[in-house]
Formats: sequence, structure tokens, C-alpha cells
Amino acid sequence: MRDASVKEAKNTLTGLIRVAERGVPVRLTRRGKPVAVLLSLAAFERRGSPTGGVSEGAVVFSRALRAQLRSEGVARLGVDEFAGLRDRRPGRITVLPHA
Repeated sequence: MRDASVKEAKNTLTGLIRVAERGVPVRLTRRGKPVAVLLSLAAFERRGSPTGGVSEGAVVFSRALRAQLRSEGVARLGVDEFAGLRDRRPGRITVLPHA
């Protein structure tokens, strides 16, 4: 991964896009703190949906579930209905391949 400041990105955007197109993500920093990442389109599409990681299938499922619950007379689910359902174990570690 290559780092570039926001100021540098303003001045050299075309070059940074070429770097990302070659498969090297560019981490943009402001005052030394990461604020964004520039990816190639292919890398972005491999990472999933721009809806915050929610896949299209999950959205379709959620809508269907809500419709079914409404048809069964459940107007809205509250926090209590979901208490204890969350898996509290740590998530898996994902290693991304280097370009």
C-alpha cells in the first residue's frame, strides 16, 4: 500500500490513479492520519457493495423478511428481540493478496 497526503493527492491525482490501477491501494492521509483509500475498480468490486459491505442478496432478504413480518402482524422488531443473537466472538482475520 502506498501512502499519500491529501495535499499530494490534489497535485498528483492522475499518477495516484495509475498506481491504484496497477493494483496498489493508495492510503490518503490528513495530518498523518488515514482518511481514505484509493482503489482500482477491480479491487473495489472484489471487496463488495458500496452499501457498507451489505450485499445485494442481504438487502433482498431483509426486505422479504420485513414484508413477511408485516403480513404476520409484527409491525416492528425492537432491540429486545435481537438481544443475545449477536456472536460476540472476535471476527476472522482476512489477509489480502499483495499486487
